Amino acid sequence: TSSGFLLSQTNYFKSDSSLQQTDLIDQRKNSDNKTNTWKGKIIYTEPLIKNWFVITDYSIRNTISSSRRYSYIKNSLNSEYDQVVDSLSNSLRYNILGHQGGISLRYTTKKMNLSFGGKASYTDLYQHNLVNDSIREQHFLNLFPSISLNYKRRNTSNLSISLSGNT
Repeated sequence: TSSGFLLSQTNYFKSDSSLQQTDLIDQRKNSDNKTNTWKGKIIYTEPLIKNWFVITDYSIRNTISSSRRYSYIKNSLNSEYDQVVDSLSNSLRYNILGHQGGISLRYTTKKMNLSFGGKASYTDLYQHNLVNDSIREQHFLNLFPSISLNYKRRNTSNLSISLSGNT
């Protein structure tokens, strides 16, 4: 939660340097943001044949948040900042639910570790604007390929190459 004031005066002048107009901004700003997230993940590794493994994983994440930002101007009757500026104010609620699953193959020896596979992620975004009671839903599907190679040349040196998609 935060609160503050914006006080600004802008003077506009004519070409002969005389004052043409003055704009005054006198506002109080209030902001309140809250976020709750829970998540879980499970990973399973299965040996296939000598030196080969398959690795699967699944994760779920849910984020629920609210964001309230209000701008107020001064009331000319009582000099209190109690008149909401609708164009500069909002109150939003979000619910973001994401699922991610992946599979990869891994080949392992004393000198080399090779892994390749990928993940798929599906996300539902639900946004509720409490000021104008509008709802917006969005859905995303993302794919994340990955490959990595780690080659151990000696006990003190190795070569690693890795490529993975991410957002």
